[in-house]
Amino acid sequence: MMIFVLLFLSSLIYTSNSCFPSSPIVTPTPPPPPPPCQRCPLLKKDEFVKQTITIVNGCAVLTLTVTGIPTAPNAVLEWNNVNTITVALPGSATLVTQCNAASMRFEYMGTIVTSIFGMIY
Repeated sequence: MMIFVLLFLSSLIYTSNSCFPSSPIVTPTPPPPPPPCQRCPLLKKDEFVKQTITIVNGCAVLTLTVTGIPTAPNAVLEWNNVNTITVALPGSATLVTQCNAASMRFEYMGTIVTSIFGMIY
């Protein structure tokens, strides 16, 4: 008799599980990668150069800024070990570069920016 009760109860458990609808498992689709003109790597950090990235017309724009302080009012921003911008307070030395989709590098007026250096004096 006990066997019949166990069989009956086990059949109820199976039928109760099979009657509940279940939702299908949905795997989320990963977001598409950003366009090439948003994938340029940042330049090597420099303690005096602030790097700010914004998106303009769908492409990354990197703004490099060096700001002087009252005890060192001149700000110098050098890129590619050759070109410099020097500004006295209250201004800042600023260089705005844009990510080039073909080279995957930030450029300023058609020249790839490979290095930066900031200084205040």
